[in-house]
Amino acid sequence: MKIPKNWLAAMGIAMSIPSTILVIAWLSMKLVEWGYLSKFWGVMLFLGVIINSFVLLVWNGITKKDRS
Repeated sequence: MKIPKNWLAAMGIAMSIPSTILVIAWLSMKLVEWGYLSKFWGVMLFLGVIINSFVLLVWNGITKKDRS
């Protein structure tokens, strides 16, 4: 079974989201713990990266929908 090329980018992003969530959660927690960020900006960093990943996933799905 051959996977269409337009699915590869979306699948790559979708498969990396769980590890991205874990790494960003750990990193923002450590930055808050070390005093580099306030708690508010740690949460904003976490949410910004996660929302950006989902927007990128949807954007790739919309723009590469008709390409093969």
